Amino acid sequence: MAKSGKRILITKVGMDAHWRGAIIVAKALCDAGFEVVLGRNMSPAAVVATAVQEAVDYIGISSLSGNHLVTVPRIIELLMRQQADDIKVIVGGIVPSADRQKLLDHGVLEVFGPGQDTRTIIEFLASQ
Repeated sequence: MAKSGKRILITKVGMDAHWRGAIIVAKALCDAGFEVVLGRNMSPAAVVATAVQEAVDYIGISSLSGNHLVTVPRIIELLMRQQADDIKVIVGGIVPSADRQKLLDHGVLEVFGPGQDTRTIIEFLASQ
């Protein structure tokens, strides 16, 4: 597939140790022509610093530990403080349906649930 020209940081925030889904999504995005920066377990400040340094278009947060309502709004706040709010945030993983709208209200571009077909994620990002 042709290069999309879009860059995405795929990472986890805090001590969340379940990387399988994040790696599957990262591989699918690479195969679709996205340039993927695979992070590590980071603090919100480290996520933003890495995203700015790597000049990504998106930050993909994989959340399985339930900390998304604390960490993701903090990431968005730090992006705004850095005047980098043109970097859009998506979230994937175990996000209760009641939390989905809260994340969207905080400025998350989209939330993808477990088992989401990677083609849906690729098509969504490619259409942005």
